Amino acid sequence: MKLLKYLMTLFLVVSIVGCNDHEEKKAVEKEQQSAKEASVEKKSETNIAGVTTAATDDNTKDCQLTLGWDVWEPYLYTDRLGKVAGLDVDIFKEVAKIAGCELKFEQGDWAGLLAKLKKGEIDVLSGASATESRKDFAWFSEPYRSESFVLYVKADDFETYASQSFKSLIDSGIKIGAVVDYFYGDTVSAYQDAEMSSKQFVYSQIDEGSFSLLLDSKVNAVLEDPFVGTDVIRRKGWIKDLRKLPIILHSGEVHFMFSKSSVDEKTLTKIDAALAKMRADGSYHKIMESYGGE
Repeated sequence: MKLLKYLMTLFLVVSIVGCNDHEEKKAVEKEQQSAKEASVEKKSETNIAGVTTAATDDNTKDCQLTLGWDVWEPYLYTDRLGKVAGLDVDIFKEVAKIAGCELKFEQGDWAGLLAKLKKGEIDVLSGASATESRKDFAWFSEPYRSESFVLYVKADDFETYASQSFKSLIDSGIKIGAVVDYFYGDTVSAYQDAEMSSKQFVYSQIDEGSFSLLLDSKVNAVLEDPFVGTDVIRRKGWIKDLRKLPIILHSGEVHFMFSKSSVDEKTLTKIDAALAKMRADGSYHKIMESYGGE
């Protein structure tokens, strides 16, 4: 009798435990399913521009971009930690994040980077003008900022040149320092291509090279972006040696330039959508204002 009661009690305990285990297993499976659905839902989220965010693993695998850059402060430079920074970098980092693109950097001089872009060895350059010759090998994003250039001369020559126009300076025969393969706008380009004035332009690989030519009296003036020129002169301690002429040469709007050999039109569409989103949500203007623009 005691044995029977013992067996019945044991059977009851085992049944209760078995039920509890079954319920716990169902609860765990339900929790795992919910987590899986939440993960799928997160991956399918899109922002207001219709672009999947950078958090989507599959998207970043499909969009990997290498941005070529050279020191051109305040647009491109390295910060105190050795990281690539600057106005153009800050804008494109946010663009890539919104478009779901993984971003890498490769440093070089402009002419070398342009050659690599043509071959598809790098994917994108910033601050580029959309010239007809470049359209043969590159896509262009919607414009993201405007650009202008000024002339720098030696401080001792400032009074001599200050009242003259760019045309009168060219007509006087002065030599002008410029960076090779850079586009300074239609006005300057016309003089660079003209037979009578083309030899008046002396080219360097980098901006600082042009300023060195000026200080060595090998050119009379240097064409430069005013933000870049101000930064170079400040860093080099040339504030008392060089001055900016009151001539402004507008080159127009600039774009992010993508290699047709490595970037497809689908990616370009995503980039433009990301730029549009930044303008709409105010993040673009916030970045520009942090550098003294807009």
